[in-house]
Amino acid sequence: MSIMIISGYILLIAGALLMLTGSVGLLRMPDFYTRLHPVGVSDSLGAPLMILGTACFVGTTAATIKLVMLALFMFITGPTACHALAKAAHASGLVPWGLKQDKPETESSPDQSPHEIAKEDPAHAPHS
Repeated sequence: MSIMIISGYILLIAGALLMLTGSVGLLRMPDFYTRLHPVGVSDSLGAPLMILGTACFVGTTAATIKLVMLALFMFITGPTACHALAKAAHASGLVPWGLKQDKPETESSPDQSPHEIAKEDPAHAPHS
């Protein structure tokens, strides 16, 4: 095996692992902003690594130059697209997960027990 084939396998495996972790991150994260990070990493680094791995298998041809240019284009535009998505979501008013939102005064605080809530408002009494 030549060094190009071995490096191609290494790049393909590294890209596939990054894509896999991005997919797991997409499923595990709680909101849009935190999901955007693993997807952005897999998009801007995982896919170009897989494209460069493919370029190693093609050899030195015109297709290799095109694949390298495509990987460079994806490496540059991926983070830019993620930033544009996050900025658009923020501009539209999407609140990040975990930030304190204004609650109506009728709701209870998380420190109150159900019995304390029932004393204040009998309609919310726990059923025994």
